Amino acid sequence: MGFDGATYQTIEFQGKVVDKLSLASRMTMANIAIEMGAKARIFTPVGLELPYEWTPTFADENAKYIQTIEIEVSNLNSQIAFPNSPDNVHDIQIAIGTPIQCAFVGTCTNGRLGDLHEVADILKNNNIASGVKLLIAPASKQVFIDAMNDGTAQVLIQAGATFLPSSCGPCVSSHLGVPSDVETVISAGNRNFKGRMGNPDAQIYLSSP
Repeated sequence: MGFDGATYQTIEFQGKVVDKLSLASRMTMANIAIEMGAKARIFTPVGLELPYEWTPTFADENAKYIQTIEIEVSNLNSQIAFPNSPDNVHDIQIAIGTPIQCAFVGTCTNGRLGDLHEVADILKNNNIASGVKLLIAPASKQVFIDAMNDGTAQVLIQAGATFLPSSCGPCVSSHLGVPSDVETVISAGNRNFKGRMGNPDAQIYLSSP
């Protein structure tokens, strides 16, 4: 849809894949849909399980939609956003082999406990490559505590990761992790505009954790 494909509109997500998503995953998708310009983002509550009583809300049966887009995700390869825009998206196969000097996981989009679990599953009994730094900013203090309690933080630290305070951090160059000149970063953040992380001479790719 592009960077302005839903400007000042509301996006409703539904489908078999959506029905399997956790609350945290739905929150992330709703949050990052602002990158399509959407004013509001809602999800069908089908399949959602919460640890408390709640009343699901559905769209009106006669709701009118400007457009309906169907995506067969089983035919969709993993995607990655190239510099310098979130909608400069390509098949990840094109990017494989690109040397990086920094990887960043965190912020409002991908700092959940489940995200840290995914990274830990990859790095368990492994080390990050020499000359590469891995920065992780948990989404909240509670996420960091949970990661320590279940052993995830230990796995990541032993692999060579550096934990940052819970905040936007490197994503908006507010502290720690500003890349150097000609440094290539792969980030699980939501934006990669030129200079976004504090250095216009750095290259930023966007991906999932």
